[in-house]
Amino acid sequence: LRFGSLAERRAYHDPLKPHSVGVGARAALDLAGFTLVDCPARHKPEALDKKIIVDALTFALTRLSPRRPPPTVVLLANDGDYAYLLSRLRDLRVTVVVVHTEGRNASRHLLASCDHALRWWTDVLGTPPHPSGAAHAPQLAHRPPHQQQAVRTLPSRARVPRSAAALKVQHDGWDGWGEVGWGVFDAPGALRESGRTTPNSRAKSVAKDAQKKASNVKRTAKGVKRKLLNLQAGVRKRGKRKCMRSSKAAQKQQQKQQQKQQQQ
Repeated sequence: LRFGSLAERRAYHDPLKPHSVGVGARAALDLAGFTLVDCPARHKPEALDKKIIVDALTFALTRLSPRRPPPTVVLLANDGDYAYLLSRLRDLRVTVVVVHTEGRNASRHLLASCDHALRWWTDVLGTPPHPSGAAHAPQLAHRPPHQQQAVRTLPSRARVPRSAAALKVQHDGWDGWGEVGWGVFDAPGALRESGRTTPNSRAKSVAKDAQKKASNVKRTAKGVKRKLLNLQAGVRKRGKRKCMRSSKAAQKQQQKQQQKQQQQ
């Protein structure tokens, strides 16, 4: 994977809706390693959207640390309501990738709020778009040139068995409409833009850490050397004092012997 190792995979759906995930699709998603999250509406609007927003922020914030690179969040959706979420994640130095489905016009605000935009059929699965949505498939012409190049250079096919599981979902009649899920990656993206986290900056940070450790080792060695010198100086001073005491005692003893001889 170009964005690092995959840490979390979740799929959200409302089981009460008629276009919800079928039994075959649930089995395929489970085999692909997804955690299925049922989000019944319970007469409350946007219950599923709120769960996705809360979970995405929670997982991104818990993985932010100055000691490791920021995570990457991948969202499969067409809804523009997630644009603010993606903007806030980018403010936190989190790479955001949006995967949208052809045939269902993705919100331009959603595409403008992400770092990378991928098409589900063409860029992820590497297959022609679904016949029902081929005439309305969104194009990348409105995207900046560097983002178009980033999308075209990404791998066009998913690895087995995940690609096979995705094809099983397609043939089961579920085309991935709506808010499917998101993933959190532990490593930074190689195509990260805006000068955020790049391999060069990561190498520089590693070099700085190594320099700090080396300086700490030098300081420790200097401290140990200073202590040894102090101990040696103390031993020498004590030896000199003992020699002086012994010489004085010998002189006193000689004087006493001389006095005795004179008295005799």
